[in-house]
Amino acid sequence: MHTNTKSYVLPGIISKNLDEDIKYLKAKQVKLIFDEPRPCPPGRYTIIEDPTGNQLELIEFSK
Repeated sequence: MHTNTKSYVLPGIISKNLDEDIKYLKAKQVKLIFDEPRPCPPGRYTIIEDPTGNQLELIEFSK
């Protein structure tokens, strides 16, 4: 039986300062999927979307 579930892998960009990068991207009117960074096992992340709908993950690793 085949189910129609999709799995996505997003290209990732490492950020050294996610808060500053988000501030910069907002100023440039880049579409952010989340208003605030989200926690994840290695640190925090957010997702941006380009004008054609491609999504990219920005991730900041915990120190």
